[in-house]
Amino acid sequence: RRLVAVTSVFADANPDDMLGRRMAIEAHWALGTTLLGVGGRTKEALAELDRAAALLPVLLEFEPDDEGARRTQRIVLAAQAQALAMAGRFAEGVALLRGQLDINAREAEAPGARPELVRSQAVTLAMLADLYADNNAPREACPLYAKVETILTGLEQRGLLSQLDRDSS
Repeated sequence: RRLVAVTSVFADANPDDMLGRRMAIEAHWALGTTLLGVGGRTKEALAELDRAAALLPVLLEFEPDDEGARRTQRIVLAAQAQALAMAGRFAEGVALLRGQLDINAREAEAPGARPELVRSQAVTLAMLADLYADNNAPREACPLYAKVETILTGLEQRGLLSQLDRDSS
């Protein structure tokens, strides 16, 4: 909580400092995900993740092509979607991830798309599949997992799949 307080005060006092903003986002995310793991703290976790998500737009507007910022967004929104589902707001969690998929689909599915964009789309699809699977919806999860496998196989065939992706897929 102390790190959240320090980074939030700094980010508020220095709105143009993107490193400070990124640190505040990560602090809120870390506290939120920690609270998700503690029974009965879902409401508090969701509040922290909502704060992290609220800081994202300025970071992404500052440098839209920053893969680190996009990765931070994916991670925060995936945790926020999970928290929404755990708070009984499953449909909102699904909508959040589907919205991200829709935003990124044009770039990721375009011919000659950069591999990191294609991979990012696969990761978000896997997060959505996990959300469905965790909420006993295999009919929705399985086709998404199959699509992820197809995307990652395509990257593998082009020699563009990292060892980390191979190990975790």
